[in-house]
Amino acid sequence: MIAKLPNIEGCVLSMDALHCLNETFEQVVEDKGADMLVCVKDNRPTTRRTIDELLNSAPTETIMRNSQVNFGHGRAEFRSIEMLPCDPEQIGYAHIHTVARVFRRREIVRNGEVLDTQNETVHYIATFDAAETGPVRTLQMTRGHWAIENRLHHVKDVSMDEDRSRVANGVGRIMAAVRSVAALILNTLPVSARTAARRIACNARLVVRFLTCGSLEHWKACFAK
Repeated sequence: MIAKLPNIEGCVLSMDALHCLNETFEQVVEDKGADMLVCVKDNRPTTRRTIDELLNSAPTETIMRNSQVNFGHGRAEFRSIEMLPCDPEQIGYAHIHTVARVFRRREIVRNGEVLDTQNETVHYIATFDAAETGPVRTLQMTRGHWAIENRLHHVKDVSMDEDRSRVANGVGRIMAAVRSVAALILNTLPVSARTAARRIACNARLVVRFLTCGSLEHWKACFAK
């Protein structure tokens, strides 16, 4: 997939732990002129341990930090980041110049009362320069990665049951693209994707209006009626 991309110099590709591979870093940085920000999970325990060791042993003044708070949908989300420059030799991957650790706390709030609290620590490595990109931008990129995960992949996997699909080859790729477009459209509506899908399934006129309307905004207005 990466080989088919044009030159994307100046871009940062955010990828999941599956792509924590030397050949991927080399392909993106050397062939495409871009950078990578990769989440490090349990499939790379040694790398996670190295990130913790580097951050825990570094002088306090050398660690770059930032924190953000977001509220919405009955949740309060607190995020903070610690990041540090590193050498590829320290982390064991080509072109890696930044290690980071993100702490996330999510509070479920109803009527001013906290009903549940979830805490998580996520580790990252990146090919970009830590000082040049900075903790504010890096924290925004980590949040953007999970926004895609939640608003696209989760909708396709849960609401559209994509994980159980056994359609392969060219047809499978076409169906995956169709589901992605449908998920992006459904996410513009004021209800959940699952609720929207049920309403569309029970009202064929919404499908006809989508095919004949002049704009997405027009169709959203029809959907709200």
